[in-house]
Amino acid sequence: MSRETFPPFFGYMANRMEEWRVKNIKIGLKVAIGIGSMLLIITVVMGYAFILLEGISTVATEQANEYLVEVEIAKKIETEVSDMLYHISVFGENFNLTQDYEAALTGLGKIESLLDDGKDLVDKYPDLDVLKSELAEFEVVAAEVKALIFETKALSDDYDVKISTLNVAATDYMEQAKSYLSDQNAKFTKEINEEFSQKRLESRLDKIMSINNVIDSGNETRIANFKALSGKNTALISDAFSNFDVIGKEIDDLILVSTDQINVIQLQNIRLAADNYQKAMEDMLKIMSEASSLSLDRITATATLQQQATNIADKGLERSKTVADLSVETIDNTRAVMLAGFITAVAVGTLINFIIIKKLVKDIGTITAAAKQLAVGDIEIYLDANPGKDEIGSLSHAFGKITKSVVEQTEAMKSLAKGDASVSINPRSEKDVLNMSLKNAVTTILEIQSETNRVIKAVRLGQLNLDHTLDFEGFWGELYEGVHGIVSVLKAPIDVTNKYLQAISNGVILPELTETYHGEFNTTKESINRMIVAVNNLVHDTNDLIDHAIDGELSYRISSDSHMGDFKKIVIGVNQTLSAVIEPVKEAQVVLKALSNGELDARIRGDYKGDHAQIKDAVNASMDTIEMIVSEINKYLKNIADGNLNMYMGTELDGDFTQIRDAINYILDSFNHLLQEMNQASDQVSSAADQVSGSAQYLSQGATEQASAVEEISSFIDVIANQSVENAHQANEADEIGKTVIADAQNSNAQMVEMVDAMDAINLASDNISKIIKVIDEIAFQTNILALNAAVEAARAGEHGKGFAVVAAEVRDLAARSAKAAKEITTLIEKSQKTVELGTIKAGDTASALDKIIKGVYESQKIISSITVLSNQQVQGLQEISQGVNQISDVTQTNSATAEESASSSEELSSQAEMLKAMISRFNLRNHMDSGKAAKDVFNQYAKKNKLSATSRKDRVEYIELDDDFGKYS
Repeated sequence: MSRETFPPFFGYMANRMEEWRVKNIKIGLKVAIGIGSMLLIITVVMGYAFILLEGISTVATEQANEYLVEVEIAKKIETEVSDMLYHISVFGENFNLTQDYEAALTGLGKIESLLDDGKDLVDKYPDLDVLKSELAEFEVVAAEVKALIFETKALSDDYDVKISTLNVAATDYMEQAKSYLSDQNAKFTKEINEEFSQKRLESRLDKIMSINNVIDSGNETRIANFKALSGKNTALISDAFSNFDVIGKEIDDLILVSTDQINVIQLQNIRLAADNYQKAMEDMLKIMSEASSLSLDRITATATLQQQATNIADKGLERSKTVADLSVETIDNTRAVMLAGFITAVAVGTLINFIIIKKLVKDIGTITAAAKQLAVGDIEIYLDANPGKDEIGSLSHAFGKITKSVVEQTEAMKSLAKGDASVSINPRSEKDVLNMSLKNAVTTILEIQSETNRVIKAVRLGQLNLDHTLDFEGFWGELYEGVHGIVSVLKAPIDVTNKYLQAISNGVILPELTETYHGEFNTTKESINRMIVAVNNLVHDTNDLIDHAIDGELSYRISSDSHMGDFKKIVIGVNQTLSAVIEPVKEAQVVLKALSNGELDARIRGDYKGDHAQIKDAVNASMDTIEMIVSEINKYLKNIADGNLNMYMGTELDGDFTQIRDAINYILDSFNHLLQEMNQASDQVSSAADQVSGSAQYLSQGATEQASAVEEISSFIDVIANQSVENAHQANEADEIGKTVIADAQNSNAQMVEMVDAMDAINLASDNISKIIKVIDEIAFQTNILALNAAVEAARAGEHGKGFAVVAAEVRDLAARSAKAAKEITTLIEKSQKTVELGTIKAGDTASALDKIIKGVYESQKIISSITVLSNQQVQGLQEISQGVNQISDVTQTNSATAEESASSSEELSSQAEMLKAMISRFNLRNHMDSGKAAKDVFNQYAKKNKLSATSRKDRVEYIELDDDFGKYS
C-alpha cells in the first residue's frame, strides 16, 4: 500500500512519525503507546459515565423511597376501600349481619391508618404536594362514608326495634281476634245445647265467619309483611294496607249486630290492636324507605371514594413512570457519552496504531514481497540495506541470509507451495538435512491430509467419538491433536445441548448451565439458559394459577408481560380460557342466589356456546320448572281456600316434582273423602234419628194400648170387689155367688194371662229400644271419630283450616250430646224394664190370688161357715191387685213420656245432622268418591312414593286431646 492511498491526515501524521524515527522504536513500545492512548481516553469517558450513573442512582433512590412507597400506599388504600365497600354493602342489605359492620369499621380504620402513612410520607418529602391534595380530598369523602356507615348502623338498630314492635302488634291483634272467636264458639255451643232458634244460630255463625275473615286478613297481612321484609319490597307492605279496610268493615258490621257489651269491648280492642298493627306497618314502611334512600346515598359516596382511591393509585403510577422515564433518559445520555468516548478512543487508537502499523506493513510488505519472490523461485530479491533497529529490521536482515540458502530448494518448494505433495525430493547426501526434512514433511502432510479427510467424513456422519490412529511429532502432532481437539470441543457443548433438550422434552427442567464457554458456544449456552428460565417461568405461573384456582380465587390471572413469543400466547390463551369458564358460573351463581331469595323470574341471559350453553339451558329450564310448579301450587291452594275441592292436579311433572303433585292430590282426596264421609255420616245420623223417632212413636202407641188394658183390668177388679163384699153380707147366697165368682175369676185369670203377655211385649219393645239406642250410640261414636279426623286435618291446614276446625268442634259437641241422650234413654229403659219385671211379678201374684179365690169358692160350697174369713182375704187380695194395677198404670205413663222424649231427641239429632250437612255443602266436592278405603289407598300410594310410614306420619300430625265422655270407646 502506497502512502498516497491513505487519507491526507493519516499520511501527514505518518510522515511526521517517520521524522521522529519511529522505525527505531521497538514494536512492543509502539503497541504500548497505541493501547495506552486508548485506555487513557476510555478512563476519562468511564469517569464521566460514573458521574452520570451516580445521578441515576439518586433518581432511583428517590423513586424507591418516595414514588414507589406512594404507589404502595395508594394500592393498599384501593384494596381496603374495595373490602370495606363490600362489607358495608352486605350490611346495608342485611342489617342482621353485624360481622360485616365490624369488618367495615375495621377496614375504615386501616384506611385511616394508611392516610396517616401517606401524610407522613408527604411531610418527609415535600415534593409530593400533589399527593397531599389528593389525600385531603380523599379524607373528606372517607369522613362522609364513615358518617353514612354510622347512620346505617343507627338505622339498623331502629330497624330491629321496628321489627320487634311489628311482631308484638301482629301477635296482639291475632290474640284479640282469637279471644273474640273463642267467645263466639263457646256461645254457639251453648246456644245449640239450649236449643236456640235456627235464626239465632245462623246469626252466631255469621259472626264466627266474620271474625274468621278478620283473622284471615290478619294472616294475609303477616304473610305480606314477611315477604316484604325478606325481599326488601315496600310495595307488598303498601298493598297489604288494603286488608285493614276489610278488617275495619268486618268489625263495624260485628259491632252493629252485637248486643253483648263484653263483645263490643272485645271488638273495640281488636280495632285498637288493628290500628296499632297498621301504625307499626307504617313505621316499618317509613324506615324501609329511609334505608332505601340511605342505600342510594351510600352507593354514591362509596363510588366516589373508590374512584378517588383509584385516581390516587393511577396518579402515583404516573408520577413513578415520569421518574422512571427520567432515569431512562439519563441512562440514554450515559450510553451516548460512553459511545462517543469509545468512538473517540477508537479513533485516537486507530490513528496511532495506523501510524505504527503503516510502518510495519511497509516493512513486512517488503519482506513479504521478497518471500513471494523466493517462493516462486525468484531469487533476485532486493532488501533495504538499512532496515532499522526494530524487530522488523532484524527480520529483514535475517531473511536476506535465509534467501540465499533457500534458492536451491526453490523449485521443490514452489511445487509444494502449490499443493503438489507428489513432488520428488532427492537428498543430495546424508548431510542434506533440509531436503530429507522436506521429504519427511511431504510424507507427513499426506498422512495429515488423509486423517483430516477421515475426521471430516466422520463429523459429517455425526460420529464425534474418534480414535487416534496415528502418531506425529512436533507441530505435526499438535496439528493432528488440534484437529481431533476441534471435534472434542464441538462434542462437549453438543452433548450438553442434547442432554438439556432431551430432559425438557421429558418434562424435566435442569438447572441453568454454569460452565464457561466462549464464542458461539457461549451464545448456545445463554440460549439454553434463557429457554430454561422461560420454561420455569411458565411452569411457575401455571402452578400459581392452579393453586389460586384450588383456593377458589377464580379471578386470579397470570401476567403475560414476563413471557415472550409463543409462551406469551400460551399465558394469554390460558387466561382467556379461564375467563370464559368463570363467566357462566358467575351468572349461574347470581341466578341461584335470586332463587334462594324467592325471585323466580331470574334467568341466565348471557350468550354462551357448547357446554356453557348446556349449563345455561339447564339452569333456565330448572327455573322455568320451579316457577311453573309454584304457580300450580298457588292456583290449587287458592281453590282449596275458596272451598273448591272438585279438581285434580294433572300437571305433567318429572322426578321428585311428582311428589309435590301427589301430595296436592292427596290433600284434595283426603278433604273430599273426609267431607263426603261426614256428609254420609250426617245422612246416617238423620236416618237413625228417624228410626228412633218411629220406634218411639210405636212405643208410645203400645203404652197407650197397655193403659187401656189396665183400665179394663181395674174395672174387672172393682166388680170382683163388689161381689166379694156382697158374698160377705149375703152368706146364704154363697153358692150362687160362688159360681159367679168362679166364672169371673176364670175370666180374670184369662185377662191376667193377657196382661203377662203384654208385659212380655213391653220387655221385647224395651229390648228393641235398647238396640236402637246402641245404634245411636255407635253413630255418635263414629261422628266423634269423624270430627276428630276433621280437627286433625284442620290442624294440618293451619290458619286456613280454623273455620273448618270450628265446624268439626261443633260436630264433636253434637256427637257428645247424642251419646249423652242415648245414655239417658238407656237409663230410662233400664228403669222401665225393672218396672215391667216388677209388674210381671205382681201379675203372678194376682194370678195366685185368683186361684185362691177359686179354691175359696169351692171351699165355700163345702164349708159355708168360713165364707166370711175367705171373703175378707179376698177383699185384701183385691186391694193388693188394685195397687199392682195402679203401679202398672204409672209404668205405662212413664214409658209413654220416655217415648215422647226419645222422639223429640231424635228430631233434634236429625236437625243437627241437617245443619252439619248444610255446613259441608259450602265445599264443592267431587261427584263420586269411594269410601274411606279409597282415601286410605291414596295415602298408602302417596306414602310409598315418598317413603313414609304410619309412624313417621303420626310424628308430623298435631293431635288434639279430647276432654269429653268418649273415653270408654278408646
